Amino acid sequence: MATRRRRREAEGSLAVILLSSLVILLVIAGLVWAAIYYWQNSQKGKLDADLCPLRGPAAATVFLFDFTDPVSSITQADLKNEFQKAVLRTKAGELVEAYVLTGEEGKLRPTFRGCNPGDGADVSIWTANPAMLKKRWEDSFEKPLDEAMKDIGTDGGAERSPIMAGIQRIVVESLSKPGMNVPKNLVIASDMIEHTDSFSHYRDGVDYGKFEQSAARDRFRTDLEGVEVRLLAFGRGNSKLDGRDLGEFWARWVEANGGEFDRMVRLSGAN
Repeated sequence: MATRRRRREAEGSLAVILLSSLVILLVIAGLVWAAIYYWQNSQKGKLDADLCPLRGPAAATVFLFDFTDPVSSITQADLKNEFQKAVLRTKAGELVEAYVLTGEEGKLRPTFRGCNPGDGADVSIWTANPAMLKKRWEDSFEKPLDEAMKDIGTDGGAERSPIMAGIQRIVVESLSKPGMNVPKNLVIASDMIEHTDSFSHYRDGVDYGKFEQSAARDRFRTDLEGVEVRLLAFGRGNSKLDGRDLGEFWARWVEANGGEFDRMVRLSGAN
């Protein structure tokens, strides 16, 4: 009897030890999971100097403005509307960049770079400060973009319009950076008339075959894989070039370089 009693007591003690060990393991696992969850969520809220997530932007929208020829006030107004709409479509964590084309091949004038930090509209007052996030969005994103928009159309006047070189520069120095394996959009606001020594729509027309035989084909070859391209086209009242033919030319160029051509939007006014 005593032997059986001791055996039962030993078995009971072993069960208690096993159960206690299991509880301890579950508690440790829970603490580890909570620590990982907290760390991941704390990292999500951290931003770099450009207000981008530390892990990199979630997407990128880049604007290239071509004012190498004058642009009328009505076209400028329409362009600003399109710019605002495109920016408002960006979500928190998405990068916005803006550049102005110059007459010097491959040289751009940067006017803005920053991520949409979120305006606090989708956060809870229990876990964040919506008013503070809204102010950060206004001061660090909305107002600087408004300032950049004031310069739209103020350049004007250059001997050349190296649009392809400008696109190439943006792709190489911005959209191809490490960590940019994200959705990428390139919006080009221009009359879309390429004019360089290597190729000129004024001189060579819109025949894509002539372009392929020119030095510009290899000189401005650009890897547009993963990039969606949209054109905001300025009308040129004194140009003999047909806007639809220009659109078809650029669609072929984008696709030949591995990109996805979205569409061409004709802006109001003649320039």
